[in-house]
Amino acid sequence: SIRDIAEDESVFLHENVKDPAPYLAGCDLSVSPVRVCSGYPNKIVEALHWGRHPVVSYREGVEGLPASIRAEIAIAENPAQWVETIASLVNEGRMSGERVERIQTVLYDELNDDRILSALEEVYDRALESR
Repeated sequence: SIRDIAEDESVFLHENVKDPAPYLAGCDLSVSPVRVCSGYPNKIVEALHWGRHPVVSYREGVEGLPASIRAEIAIAENPAQWVETIASLVNEGRMSGERVERIQTVLYDELNDDRILSALEEVYDRALESR
């Protein structure tokens, strides 16, 4: 269980966090070991937005994200790949300022409120027109 892992001195477990920004800004790696997803992978987007570190996930965990954002996430499919990917990313350290800037731009371009609202308005307009 997560509590068993958190007994290791190098692992920090923070429960019921109201604002994840300070935690995400201070970590070296975000891991999203989610295979069965429902809805949108908000935790991955938060990690990319607030963090300056890599993110690793199963392929299923990034479904629903635009391809330009999925391209910035390391994918691992089995336990050996997870260990290898995490070790490699931890050794690489934090992302370069250039990569962080690129990710921030992609997040804004793909997920900003105006763009989402505009897309929703188009969907609603088409639905109303088809009535």
